[in-house]
Amino acid sequence: MRKQTWFGVVVCALFLFPGLAVGKYAASLFKYLTAAQDRFNNPDLLGLRTLFSTDFFAAVHEIFFWIIFVGIPAAIHGGVAGAIAVFIAAYIYTGPRIMAVATMTGLLVTILMVLVTIVFMWQMGWQLVVLDAWLHVIGMWIGLAPAWHMRKTSSIKTL
Repeated sequence: MRKQTWFGVVVCALFLFPGLAVGKYAASLFKYLTAAQDRFNNPDLLGLRTLFSTDFFAAVHEIFFWIIFVGIPAAIHGGVAGAIAVFIAAYIYTGPRIMAVATMTGLLVTILMVLVTIVFMWQMGWQLVVLDAWLHVIGMWIGLAPAWHMRKTSSIKTL
């Protein structure tokens, strides 16, 4: 049973949840370290006021603020979750198709996200929360990418 592909997909999908918990801590650490660079809410984030005019600065600041404090941590959150899920699945699942397991898990999450996005946009319209959720999915695909480089001949059991 441990060599069947469906078992590997179930294991990988189940271990996305503890991966999300650990990924939240990694994203929070990134936010904390980035906020430390902000010099205690200095309005001149990353020295942008010196590069752009005062009128242009507000829009640029909002975009960079969202990318740095929301977008990148969302991708880190999903990436850590995907990496933890694929490494644990590779340890438990003994079949040779770990690439297929990671891809099928990613496709399941992506299809679920498409359905949730359609329902959410039908009810609420476009909001940045949708982009934030999709950055989690993109991060999860990045986290699942190590499965494409794993081979069962490698020493994955020594982790």
